[in-house]
Amino acid sequence: MYLVFVWDLFFGIWNYSFTMSEYHFSIITPGGKLFDDQVEAITAPGLEGSLGVLANHAPIIASLKEGVLTLRKNKTETYFAIRSGVLEVTQNGDTLVLADDAIAVSNLQDAQNQVNDFKRVEK
Repeated sequence: MYLVFVWDLFFGIWNYSFTMSEYHFSIITPGGKLFDDQVEAITAPGLEGSLGVLANHAPIIASLKEGVLTLRKNKTETYFAIRSGVLEVTQNGDTLVLADDAIAVSNLQDAQNQVNDFKRVEK
């Protein structure tokens, strides 16, 4: 129980007290640019597991699988269902997702439903 309290205390403070730095993020699909703006954080569905990116992240290139990509800005989360793709964090901190397909959705449940639709189409 103590561990849960400390966890909630730390992340509660982290979520509401600290201001996070922003960085440039884009999602590009074969149909064009789907998102292009400043964000505070993203969580993406990597092939080896979920990965998060904050400002000043080390340069990286990672393969993505179908899943929910979450953007965070101003304590608000935005969701995208992505089919698969590549995530790159550049030397200057810009982050780019090149996705085979991506759809902006209004909430997490809709994003998960869309990912399930992607998986059904692939079978």
